[in-house]
Amino acid sequence: MKKIIITTLAFSLTAPFAFSADNDPIRTAPEERSRMPSSVSNNESSDLFQSSERDRDRNLTASESDAETWAQRRERELEQTGDRAERELDKASDKAQREVAKARDSSKQAWQDAQQQLASLGADSIRVISREEAERHESIDDILGVNVVDRGDRRIGSISDIALADDQISDVFVRVGGILGFGGQMVRVPFEALDKVEQNDEAKVFQVDVESGEFTRAIDKDQGVELREGTRAEVASSDSIQQQRTADDLQGVTIFDQQGERLGTLARIAYDDEDRLRAYIEVDEMEGMSEHYVQVPLASIQEQQQNGERTYQLGISRNEFTQAVQQALPQPNRAQS
Repeated sequence: MKKIIITTLAFSLTAPFAFSADNDPIRTAPEERSRMPSSVSNNESSDLFQSSERDRDRNLTASESDAETWAQRRERELEQTGDRAERELDKASDKAQREVAKARDSSKQAWQDAQQQLASLGADSIRVISREEAERHESIDDILGVNVVDRGDRRIGSISDIALADDQISDVFVRVGGILGFGGQMVRVPFEALDKVEQNDEAKVFQVDVESGEFTRAIDKDQGVELREGTRAEVASSDSIQQQRTADDLQGVTIFDQQGERLGTLARIAYDDEDRLRAYIEVDEMEGMSEHYVQVPLASIQEQQQNGERTYQLGISRNEFTQAVQQALPQPNRAQS
């Protein structure tokens, strides 16, 4: 009886383990595990490891090759960039040299053009003279306001304005009648019909070869007065005076270059040594010119109309004007280059 109980107990204890061994490989007997196929053998593991090593080496070699290729390509690009930069630098240097040569030639040509332009305007050259020298020549101011008398030294009127033609005075406008410069009539008298005479060794007057009474009666009737050598004095209307270039128009005006840049101020209109009227331009802003005038032929100053107003200019550029003045300056006053 005891034997049966022990056998039965032993079976009951071993039965669960036998069931588990059939379903759980972990609990399978060693001999059973040896009979089961393995998913990866040792040889296959070795082959896989070696393949992985080869792949790593290939990838590393490829990476190194790619890096070397990139470095070589970058080096070539830098060399090409350097070559391009050097070529551009050479081109820029050549261009700069050409520009310098061009500027030098342009400067020389500008001076020649200025001389030709002034010559075409009746100006052989620009002169620079001291203000002291300029004031020794008779000017328009010395004529304006001077009395005009008849052949008996009787006063007819005074010179109120002066008509200019090229480098000479063509006519004077004499105010006849009126009081203190107001009222009366403006009479055009040819300048060549006037004789300059002095009174009391100081004051000067201009004399016409006509009787004052005859002159006044003709003017009052708005008739002309015959003077010497076929000249004639006539009443001048305001419109006819405005159509003339007169001293009153020019005195103190600003002179511009042909592009409209300011050159200076027309400070004086006076005769030169050859009794030709010249314009004296004040250019204080130019170095060395504080005590000098730029002298140009009066005819070289051209009148322009802008927005209904008169402007006056020289037919050259400011550059040409400056170069011409620098060339004409006395050596001690010439600006240092």
